[in-house]
Amino acid sequence: MLRSKLYILALVVGIAMLAAQAADAAKIIINPVDPAGVGFNDPSWRAPVGGNRGHSLGQQRLNVFQKAADLWGRRLKSNVKIIYTAAFSPLTCSPTSAVLARSGPDSIFRDFTGAPKAATWFSVAEANSLYNKDLTPGHPDVGIYDPGNDDAIVWINGDIGVNPGCLTGYDWYYGLDDNAAGNQIDLLATLMHEMGHGLGFLTVMDKSTGALADGYTDIYIDHVYDNVIGKMYPQMTNGQRAASAVNVNNVVWTGGHVTWRAPKFLGPEPILTINTPGSIAGDYDYFQMAAFGPALTIAGVTGNVVMASPLIACSPITNNVAGSIALILRGTCTFKAKVLAAQNAGAIGVIIVNNAASGLPGMGNDATITTPITIPSIGVTYTLGVAIANAPGVNVTLHLDPTRMAGTDDYGRVKLYTPTLMASGSTLSHWDTSCEPSLLMEPNITAGLQAAKTVDLTSDVFRDIGWHVRK
Repeated sequence: MLRSKLYILALVVGIAMLAAQAADAAKIIINPVDPAGVGFNDPSWRAPVGGNRGHSLGQQRLNVFQKAADLWGRRLKSNVKIIYTAAFSPLTCSPTSAVLARSGPDSIFRDFTGAPKAATWFSVAEANSLYNKDLTPGHPDVGIYDPGNDDAIVWINGDIGVNPGCLTGYDWYYGLDDNAAGNQIDLLATLMHEMGHGLGFLTVMDKSTGALADGYTDIYIDHVYDNVIGKMYPQMTNGQRAASAVNVNNVVWTGGHVTWRAPKFLGPEPILTINTPGSIAGDYDYFQMAAFGPALTIAGVTGNVVMASPLIACSPITNNVAGSIALILRGTCTFKAKVLAAQNAGAIGVIIVNNAASGLPGMGNDATITTPITIPSIGVTYTLGVAIANAPGVNVTLHLDPTRMAGTDDYGRVKLYTPTLMASGSTLSHWDTSCEPSLLMEPNITAGLQAAKTVDLTSDVFRDIGWHVRK
C-alpha cells in the first residue's frame, strides 16, 4: 500500500460534527483552520437568510459548510469519517474576476486491501471507505496541509463580499435554498462542487505533460476516452495524454452509470446552424451559451448576420442590425452590455466572437445591468467568427436539436472539459460547458443549479469509480 501527498487545485475554531444520519451514511466533519476574527470566526452580524439561521458571518459560513457535508454524507457509504480542512482565504481576485475556491483530496492511495483495481490511485476518502479503516489516522490538522491527517481541503475566497476590490458588486449567498440573487454566488453550490473534487471527481495526472502520478493511473482517468486518438487514457503515451487534454470537444467519460443516467439530466443540444453561404454551411455545436437572457428553443431564431458598428459594441450600435443577428467582438465591456446594446438596436440575437486565438468567450453575467435581456446570445471561437465575418450573405439559426443530447458524443457519452488552453485546475476534472442544463461539476458555478436538491451526474461518476453510493 502506497500513499502520495497532494498539493492540488483550483474554483469559530474547532471541529463541526455532522448531524445524525442513517447508519451507513458517510460522516463528513468540517475542520475550520481560520485564525481568530476572520473566515469562520468573523463576528460581523448577518440577518438569517434562506434557511440559514446564523447571526454572524462566521456562523452562517459554517452552517453552509455543514449543510454541504450533510448532503454529501447522505449520498455516500463509509464507515470511516471524512475530514475536510476548511478555510476562507484570499485567492486570486480583481474587480471583474476571481478564483472562487480551491479544493481536492489531501492524499491518494493505491494497492491497499480492498482496492478494486491494483496499481491505481484513489482519493484518500474513497480509499478509506473501501479499506474500511482510516489510512491517515491522527488528530485533525491544525492548518492547511499540516500534518496531513485530514482527507480533503476546501479553501473559499474570503475576499468576496468583504474586500470591495474583489469581484466588485458581488457577495456570497449564504442561504441553503438554491435562491441566490443575480449579484450573489451560491456558496452551497460552490461547496457541493468543491467537495465533489475532494471525494474523487478529478484526475491526478500532470495535464501539461500527460505524465501519470509516479507512473500509475488513477481510477478517474480509467474512465476517460479520446474519440480522435481512439484510446483510453491509461493506454496512451504521455504525449498523447497531453495532446488529448486540449483536444476540444473530443474527450468523453465512458462509465456506464453516467452514460445510462445522462438523459435524465441533459436536454436537447444547442446548435448554431449556418444556412448560407454553402462554403461555411453546417451545424456547429462548439460555442458558449450566455449566463443571461432566454434559453434557445427548438424552433430557434433565424436571421441574417450583420457586423455591429462599432464592432466592440460598448457604445450604442450605429448601423442597422434591426431584425438581424448582430456579430460583435469580445473586449472592453461586459458580454451583457454588448447584448443589451444589440437588443436596444433591434437585433433578434447576438454572436460574440472571441478576441483570442483559442478558446471561447466566457459569456458571464453582469449583475450591474438590471435591464432584462430578451434575445439569445452565444460566444464563438475567433476562427469561426472570422469565417462568418468574411463570408457573404451569412444566414444562421440559433436553436436546439432534439435529436442530439447536449454535451455528449454520438454514443451518448458525456464530454469532459478540454479547452484549447490547458487550465491545470479545470482541464479534464470537469464536465464540458456544452452540457445543458448546466451540471454541478462544470468549471463554473452557473445560475440555476439546484445543489440543495440534486448533484445530477456526480453520484454516477462516484458509482463508476467504485464508491458505494446510497440510493
